Amino acid sequence: MVARRKIVQTEKPVRRQGPVGGRLSFDYVQVEELAAVGLSQAQIAESLGCSDRTVSNRLIDDSEFAEAYKRGKHRMRQVLSNNLFTLANRFDRVALIYLSKVHLGWREADEMHNSVHSPRDMAKAIRQEMQLLDNNEDGDDK
Repeated sequence: MVARRKIVQTEKPVRRQGPVGGRLSFDYVQVEELAAVGLSQAQIAESLGCSDRTVSNRLIDDSEFAEAYKRGKHRMRQVLSNNLFTLANRFDRVALIYLSKVHLGWREADEMHNSVHSPRDMAKAIRQEMQLLDNNEDGDDK
């Protein structure tokens, strides 16, 4: 069964009245949700009822909008990563090979010469590498 992305239904954005002519006002929770389901900036713009350029500009000059977008994309990456690791822990060969290439720097030729020979050893090596990466990322945030 193929999983489909759920498109978040949106209401039209509300224009604020102001001396300059009314800047669009967005629900930042909605922006985060749209980003979390993997929508592109163009798709988010369409869902919000604005132009691609408006979304691009807001990512630059509206810190709350940019943070909501960033949180949503981070949630999406977490879900994808968790699902990929779930597959790898079930010894899905494709997931194991992909993660080995991405996180262990393997190439096609390296696979024959690496000391990891079984899917279980490969999954263990990937988990160790990811733990190191997570520890390094936690240190960068401080």
